Amino acid sequence: MEELKTKIFNNKGIGLVEAVLAITFAIVVIVTLIGLINFNLQNSTNVTIRQDAVRNQVNVLEKLKLDKETNYTNFSNAVIGRCYSSQCYYNADTITSGCNTDSELLSCFKISTAGSTGVNVINVDIITYFKVRGTSFSTPLSTVFTNWRRQ
Repeated sequence: MEELKTKIFNNKGIGLVEAVLAITFAIVVIVTLIGLINFNLQNSTNVTIRQDAVRNQVNVLEKLKLDKETNYTNFSNAVIGRCYSSQCYYNADTITSGCNTDSELLSCFKISTAGSTGVNVINVDIITYFKVRGTSFSTPLSTVFTNWRRQ
């Protein structure tokens, strides 16, 4: 019995191999966790930027829709005169021809029409340009405005 107690209590600690294995395992776990955290942060940033782009796009669409509902004739004359075959930028209360796609976050729209004199249908294509870590992306949105009061 005495000999058994001596063997049990004379354990001098863990060996070098066990220590190296434990440290290696801990390093692998930590590096993996850091990689996952980095991936999740980048993905979260990308989603936030894309959400901002879509929100910007919807804001442009809502402004155009409000102008259309307020006075369709003035609206159609303004946008068709400036934006029929080129992209336009909607800024506050003005519609500006041209669109600088190098911007960090910019929504532009392009107009096409259907119908003859007294345009009743305006096709609106809104494109939002945005950058994620230096790479440019765009997201399209299309809708149709009609002068339903006239029809």
